Amino acid sequence: MNIPILEGIKESVLEMEVSNESDETHLKAENAINIRKKGIGIHWFILPGNNMTITESADTIFSTIAPTNTLFWRGGSVVEVIRNGDKTEFKIITENEFCSRIEKYGHTVGGYVIHPYTQQYTLSQKACTREAAARLLAAAEASELPQISAISNCDLLIEENGHPKMLSYGYNPELGGVYISQQNGAREVGWEEAVEAIKSILLEFNFQSEGDQSRAIASILTPALRFGGHISGSIPVDVAEANESQSGKTYRQKVLAAIYGEAPEVATQIKGIGGGDEPFFNALYRGRPFIQFDNCRGKLDSPTLEAFITANGQFGTRGAYRKWGAVDSRKFYLMLTSNGFEATRDFCNRSNIIRIKKQPKQYQYKQYTEGDLLEHIRTHQFYYLGCVLGIIKEWMARGKQKTSDTRHDFREWNQICDWIVQNLFGCVPLMEGHQKMKVRISSPNESWLRNVVLAVTATDQLDKQLSASALLELCDQEEIDLPGNTENRSETALKKKIGAVMAKLFGDGNELECEGFIVKRGVIYTPRLDRPSEQMELKVYEFSHAPPIPQHPSKGVTTS
Repeated sequence: MNIPILEGIKESVLEMEVSNESDETHLKAENAINIRKKGIGIHWFILPGNNMTITESADTIFSTIAPTNTLFWRGGSVVEVIRNGDKTEFKIITENEFCSRIEKYGHTVGGYVIHPYTQQYTLSQKACTREAAARLLAAAEASELPQISAISNCDLLIEENGHPKMLSYGYNPELGGVYISQQNGAREVGWEEAVEAIKSILLEFNFQSEGDQSRAIASILTPALRFGGHISGSIPVDVAEANESQSGKTYRQKVLAAIYGEAPEVATQIKGIGGGDEPFFNALYRGRPFIQFDNCRGKLDSPTLEAFITANGQFGTRGAYRKWGAVDSRKFYLMLTSNGFEATRDFCNRSNIIRIKKQPKQYQYKQYTEGDLLEHIRTHQFYYLGCVLGIIKEWMARGKQKTSDTRHDFREWNQICDWIVQNLFGCVPLMEGHQKMKVRISSPNESWLRNVVLAVTATDQLDKQLSASALLELCDQEEIDLPGNTENRSETALKKKIGAVMAKLFGDGNELECEGFIVKRGVIYTPRLDRPSEQMELKVYEFSHAPPIPQHPSKGVTTS
């Protein structure tokens, strides 16, 4: 990768004017105000002070730097694009850094001072001070630098005057300013070949239903649709849920990011200044396009995250020791993984939930020349990116059609992706089964039952009759929290709590379905502990695999 750096742009700016007589230019005081009109000092960066205002100085400096496309204006700060290890990201230019940066543009840095004896203005070479740099960076003229909102490690397909247009390597002013850091572009792939190639990627994952497969296809297409400006509204969080660890939920998201030449930036939760939001804010301000919250457990209730998802534009961020800054929320794709978590109804309504089951022990993953699937994608990234863009081109050629489905809060995203997965991929509707998952994730009781089902499976207790006491022991063993406040409660009270939760879940029936399992409620009679001669009624619960759901073909929908 060859990101332009300051040292390499001297040829693109005017050569510094060198005087044969002196490095200083002397002016009479009364003529000093006309220096710009006379062109004196045109090859100088003149610092604010004496007879040079901040506005004049900043205008000269930033108007010279702007055409080089090496410093940019983003969210109220001057930034540059840097390479940090294997990542390309934004970096805010500090006052100290700016002092040396301006020396690299082929201009002499100096300022006007009054000679103490002659009272003449002298244009003298000098180093930029931190104070001067702070004034310049805070000047309104700094915003005249090229606007930038995003970094992309791959080409972007946009629409211009009704036709597809590819944005490629370097700075692109479209879409609020995008810096594309990859020199090689995507391959041209026909849409039919592209459909088969993307389907082949997903064969390695054991999706719980056909609807989950449709949503996984949509997850691959969404970043290109979003970053290319084809979706103007908000997009959902990619939620990967698995029935147990090592199922491939995180791996799928890594594969997704690899298609775009990226790796997910993991935003871990920490305590201290900024709370759990600080890693997220840092990832945002560095411009990392794929941000992942990995292995979430318990209840997710983040007003910050929910606000970001719906911002659809400028979103304020804050670091522990940094001023507030704004980022464009439309330039990011958020991902979350979990083996079972609880979230608010609002968060569920703004998610794309994709469930994966662990492959059977005997399953043989496909081996590629490069190694596993992820390495294969990384090696052939330009091809698979071409597949994604080929599908979007075909959708554009067919009039950018949508379905009329209204079962998701983000209707534009839903209707576009729904049309594509049905009409180009021949898959089931995007929202098939999604509503039921949203209800389950946002319900503490149903979330708890799912975790119990998975624990029963993991401990080889399927098809066994389990009492409330046995379920309580299982919850203690597997660290499964009961819904509601259960602190300082006796064992008897906790068993009653389990019975009450089950009563709400079953209602008037004695059988329910939960994530591919059937749970049955029954009654057995057992001797009373205090009076063995008498029988007492004891409710028991039996967990078993649900019969497989018949697979069925889908018909395309052409509603515009």
